[in-house]
Amino acid sequence: MKKIRTTTFLIFAGIAISSPVFAAFSIPTIAGIPAKASAAELIVYFFNLSITVGSLIAVVMLMMAGYDYIMSNGDPSKIESAKKRIQNTLLGVAILVSCLILLNTINPQLAVIKINELSKEPKPVVNVPVVKNVGVYLYKGDGKDPLLVQDSKASLIQDNFQQQVKSIKFINLEDYRYGAVLFTEGDFKGNCSYALNDVNDMGAANDNENKPPIGNNTLSSIFVFKALSGSPVIKLYNNIDCEPRSSEYGTVSEKSSVCTVTGKNGFDDIARACPDFKGDVLSIEATPDTGILLKAAAKDKAGKCQFMTAGNSGCLNVIKYGYVYNPDPNSPIKPLSFMLFPLYVPK
Repeated sequence: MKKIRTTTFLIFAGIAISSPVFAAFSIPTIAGIPAKASAAELIVYFFNLSITVGSLIAVVMLMMAGYDYIMSNGDPSKIESAKKRIQNTLLGVAILVSCLILLNTINPQLAVIKINELSKEPKPVVNVPVVKNVGVYLYKGDGKDPLLVQDSKASLIQDNFQQQVKSIKFINLEDYRYGAVLFTEGDFKGNCSYALNDVNDMGAANDNENKPPIGNNTLSSIFVFKALSGSPVIKLYNNIDCEPRSSEYGTVSEKSSVCTVTGKNGFDDIARACPDFKGDVLSIEATPDTGILLKAAAKDKAGKCQFMTAGNSGCLNVIKYGYVYNPDPNSPIKPLSFMLFPLYVPK
């Protein structure tokens, strides 16, 4: 009975001494060690693995030695052999625990590394700026629950804002500012205006913006763009492919078939900016970072608008087939005013 009590005590003592090791480590699996693991990671992994495996072996050895001690039947040689194995096992456990304490003293994180952490490919750290709450806010009459618009919308029906907008607010970044072309019909058609700053009342002009006012509860689609400050320059041609015309209107000089215009604050009449220009505007030469808003009505009058860019081609060649041009003499539509925007183009 004394042998049983002694052996039982030694086994539980060994388990108690080894418990910190089991608490600090989960049993790892030898799988998926990354090929790109550093030498330091491999050393830490195998060190922790050896501690975990050694703790398991220590418990098993204590149990086997205790069993031999009980079953020795008084044989001095078997008793002495069992005691020696128990002593050696306890010494090994003491060494393992000492190593664990040393690791915790140097760096506690070294004692909690697991195989599943090493088996994952390291993820690169990328500092991505988080941008929140920038864009164009559309408000109904109650001023609550605005609609945030960061991209153009051909219709506001699904957002339950169709012909219900009474004010607009802009939240911008330092790099650029949001701009909006406002339309009274869906698909960017109908009467139009533009805004770069807050419009507190859609029924009133804000200096040159929202002029003429498109009115309260009329906004049906909105074209959103990102604008910079500056005065872009474009060329207007009375022929396609950005080439001067030399026929149809008679023999005309290059001066009268090409007109260079510079952007300004607000719409500008083509007739005023290009008094010698002959014919209709059929193509426009511009850089990719220039937004062009053409209006098929004189300044301060409601009319059709079309926002466009020349893109990388440098020549905008869709005027003749666009929304603001119709050569039909029975119902002619011609671009009569324009506005230019320097656009923000990410590089």
